[in-house]
Amino acid sequence: MTGEERRTEIVRILSDATEPVSGTQLAEHFDVSRQVIVQDIALLRAKNTDIISGKKGYLVKNNTDKLKSVEMITTFQKPDSFQEYLRLFMMTKMWKKNLP
Repeated sequence: MTGEERRTEIVRILSDATEPVSGTQLAEHFDVSRQVIVQDIALLRAKNTDIISGKKGYLVKNNTDKLKSVEMITTFQKPDSFQEYLRLFMMTKMWKKNLP
């Protein structure tokens, strides 16, 4: 499997996921190191794929309506992080006591 094929499959997995998917889970699935997954995620983000990271793993931003349960993300790397936090909160109808 080429790197491009792996990245396409990562996007598919994250898009179909009902819970955050950890880098370790992805690494085991593709039989690569977690660092390779981190690099793949960085390349996907560079191509404007909306992947967000949380304590429990990765999510495709447009997939938040499918989630069964998720601990709200407390760290965002974009300037509009508070607005994004509120958007995710409203979409998942979940609450985390400690706001970022």
